[in-house]
Amino acid sequence: MNVLIVEDDVEVRRLLRTILATSGYPFEVIEAGSGTDALALVRQHLPDVVLLDLFLPGLDGLQVCRQIKADPATARVPVVLITVETEQDEKERAREAGAEAYLTKPFSPQRLIRMLEQLLGLGPA
Repeated sequence: MNVLIVEDDVEVRRLLRTILATSGYPFEVIEAGSGTDALALVRQHLPDVVLLDLFLPGLDGLQVCRQIKADPATARVPVVLITVETEQDEKERAREAGAEAYLTKPFSPQRLIRMLEQLLGLGPA
């Protein structure tokens, strides 16, 4: 299972990669540090899920999500928007952009894995 992590903060990317590596699932991780790189990688690798930071340099997470969902080749890829924003309007904008889930930082590793289990139809590892 391929997971595309889109996060401009190297430390957060490392944390997400570690959570996925220790989850018990065979996740293959692809990483991007910007929205532009994310769009190229999502088309190239067609990941099983995208973990997408809301605040990115250049294209933000909402713009990236909209473009993923607008492209018939990538529209079915589930997107989890990850952010420090807790405002209800941000959650609503994420839904409108097509995100399947919204994860607020800080989050527990268990919560992230449970969310991925639901999105990908996995049983507990």
